[in-house]
Amino acid sequence: MDSDIIKLVEMLFSFILEDRNLAEPIKSQLGRLQLPLLKVAIADKSFFSKGGHPARKLLNELADATTGWQAGDSYESDPLFREVCQVVERVLNEFDRDVNIFSLLLESFRQFIQRERKRAEMLERRVVDEADGRAKTQAARARVAAVMDALVAERELPQVVEGWLNKVWHNVLFLTCVKEGTECEAWSRDVRTARDLVWSVQAPMPDSRQQLLGLLPALQERLREGVEAVSLNPFEARALFAGLKEVYRERFALAQEISAQRERQAREQAERELREEATAEQVAPVAEAIAMPEAEVPEEAALPQMEELEQVVAEAGMAPAEPEREGLAALPENDPHWQMTFRLAQGSWFELKRSDEEQFRCRLAAVIRDIDQFIFVNRNGAKVAEFARLELAYALRSAQLMPLDDGMLFERALQSVIGNVRKKRSEGN
Repeated sequence: MDSDIIKLVEMLFSFILEDRNLAEPIKSQLGRLQLPLLKVAIADKSFFSKGGHPARKLLNELADATTGWQAGDSYESDPLFREVCQVVERVLNEFDRDVNIFSLLLESFRQFIQRERKRAEMLERRVVDEADGRAKTQAARARVAAVMDALVAERELPQVVEGWLNKVWHNVLFLTCVKEGTECEAWSRDVRTARDLVWSVQAPMPDSRQQLLGLLPALQERLREGVEAVSLNPFEARALFAGLKEVYRERFALAQEISAQRERQAREQAERELREEATAEQVAPVAEAIAMPEAEVPEEAALPQMEELEQVVAEAGMAPAEPEREGLAALPENDPHWQMTFRLAQGSWFELKRSDEEQFRCRLAAVIRDIDQFIFVNRNGAKVAEFARLELAYALRSAQLMPLDDGMLFERALQSVIGNVRKKRSEGN
């Protein structure tokens, strides 16, 4: 039985020394644990079946903590490498029969790793926040542009209204989108204000006179709030309000002129009909033509309803804010590497190969949904790469980016050894 245990431990460490998750100096240190773990396995026959064995847990913790570690020019002075070396030395020097040494070393090593990870998490958080902020900014710009395009398309607006939209309301919508998103009441209110502003200078007069009179007090109050929200220069604000007031004065004057013209034409038509009853059928087409008010404002393209504006915002949100890298053809939906991009778990480790000379390990820190961007960091939390989804699929396809194996090292090694033994037995039969 001891002979079988020796062979099994030897096979386990052969797997460990070939594991591509670990850098060569780390493999060398872990390889030094073969003899102490062999002693444990011979003394405790539950070593291979007991997943929570302290010796197994220590080996797993050492491997897990060093997965993203890379050997630099002076790696011997790296704090993590030195800590691993100290743990291995203490096992070699202090372990005899008492397995409690593994538990003590495991607790001490975990405390060290927690301190290391806390520093890395702070840097990583800044990297992710910066990328997330950039994504929200890009998405907000796209959504605001979609609203503005829908409102001003095929319309000739007064210059002052264009000033309101470009200098004030574009910024109002942008700030609301970045701070609160497009699902909130504030966003709907601000979009409706922009629509009401355009409608107020496009509505047919005098038919919309009463509706416009009812809208203006609330509209002007919302415009005033927008001016305050974007801290517009008071001089510019007064000029915009004065210009808008002049536009409304002209529109109400036009409405009054058209109403008077219509009344005058109606009276003239009635008088003609009384005088020329005998030839009413001949006169009617002429009177009808005269009744058309020449001063009527020509009708513009129909203003989009709020539901339509919501739809263009949703479509702008679905499109990536940044174009994919040029030259990459779209992949079919059933492409395995394209599908893989939707299954990658945050925190997964990868090996990134930039060239034959430059390759390193990195971890998926975040997926920025607004622009479909994948952020990768090193073990210290610094950003080392970012990919759009299509770029990532091609990187996986070309093996430029390769996932590292998940799971605990000892368990993976044991599973591999058992699989190899079964395979040899089946081939022998």
